[in-house]
Amino acid sequence: MPCRLVLKKVNMNNWSSRRSRLAICGLLVLMLLIAVAPAGPVIGDVGSGHGFYGTVKLDGEDAAVGTVVSARVGGVEYGRDEITVAGEYGLIVQGDIDEGATIEFYVPGGKADQTHPFHSGWTTTLDLTATTPAYTLTMVADPEVGGNASDLTGEPSYAAGSEVEIEAAASEGYRFAEWTSPAGEFVDRFMTVTTFIMPAQDVTVTANFVEAYALNVTWSPEEGGTAFDDTKDAPYAAGTAVNITAVPEQGYMFVNWTSDPEEIIDNELAAQTFLTMPAGDVTVTASFQVRPEDPTVTTGAATDITTRAAVISMTYTTGNYSEVDVRFAIKKAVDVTWVHYPWVSRTEDGTYSYGETELASNTEYEFKAQLKYDGTVIEGEVRRFITASQADIIFPPFCFIATAAYGTPSAEQIDVLREFRDVVLIQNSLGFRFVSLYYQFSPPVAEVISESSLLRTLTRELLVDPVVWIVEATGHLWRK
Repeated sequence: MPCRLVLKKVNMNNWSSRRSRLAICGLLVLMLLIAVAPAGPVIGDVGSGHGFYGTVKLDGEDAAVGTVVSARVGGVEYGRDEITVAGEYGLIVQGDIDEGATIEFYVPGGKADQTHPFHSGWTTTLDLTATTPAYTLTMVADPEVGGNASDLTGEPSYAAGSEVEIEAAASEGYRFAEWTSPAGEFVDRFMTVTTFIMPAQDVTVTANFVEAYALNVTWSPEEGGTAFDDTKDAPYAAGTAVNITAVPEQGYMFVNWTSDPEEIIDNELAAQTFLTMPAGDVTVTASFQVRPEDPTVTTGAATDITTRAAVISMTYTTGNYSEVDVRFAIKKAVDVTWVHYPWVSRTEDGTYSYGETELASNTEYEFKAQLKYDGTVIEGEVRRFITASQADIIFPPFCFIATAAYGTPSAEQIDVLREFRDVVLIQNSLGFRFVSLYYQFSPPVAEVISESSLLRTLTRELLVDPVVWIVEATGHLWRK
């Protein structure tokens, strides 16, 4: 179809004016585009297109060199120009466009304020202005009584990608847990003061708080030593592991920890240990006593008790001796004869633990600590524990890592591993302990594997499949 070119008269006597330069540039752009246009239609019957040129400002400033101006109709781009002179553009809108269709112009950050109807063969001077969109940031605390959330940057609104400094301050009886939001990103969502990256939308950022409780560390007698909270981050949320330390004074020795409430300390006989914070305030007390001249030994409680294993412990002092020997004696409660472990030399006060893995299930045992010095053997009190019944231990019917690797708990390879577990591993103490540790630590590993197809493939082909092959190949041995 013929092209109709409408030209504005240019005042050659005012060649130095910016408007004149823009007009000449726009005309040259349009003529060049028409000259190199294909003889046939580009998209349907596109005609000669509609040329535009003029100035372009973003947030009141000339758009920078390299800024792309895009012309769109119905959301589809039909022309663009990458600015080579700051604040000036020229482009042609061309394609299968209805006459009179509205053309919208875009620059990075948002849509220009101006639009224009499409007319094939026209050239139009159109100055563009655009404002970078800004979005509202709302700060809230959850729960409201837990504390405050603040926008430290303090602007009324922000462009997408803006970095906003935010802060959470907990109320008494609470502590900050983490930041959350439906959109945007945090540099570190667990820090009370962090940076939030603004998304391209209004957004609410929440500072989440949890109830927290006081830890009071004391010692007795006062002259016997000191004790303190090693973690130094009170108050604490329920479930938090808190390190505590007792330091005796010269001439004194640490005896044990006591707590209110009870049974929250991991090892009451260890000067350095930790407690698990309950849902309430806690007082722990380190007890000291005058160091005796002769060595002492105290039998501790058994821990980590399973069907076939338990950890037994003691605390001891060396007194005025440079070296002592310690050991444990153990027996079934119904037996008369004690089984003695080898002596172990010690030169300083401390604790000693031993993990016994060859026990019978559902059986009561007695044990005691012994200390030897200068030919004299002294004993701690006799303590008891009962191993768990095999029937009390129920393992999941699937293998976490293998399930993640195969993508299903019903894969036949998993049946092979399950059979080997039941027939071989849990029938002896070492195997049972391995299985117990596996089910304790493998779930987070399996979760990471399940989220990546590459990790699933590598785990399946390099780890699980070879193990299954070995188990299958030796089945004629272990199945008997």
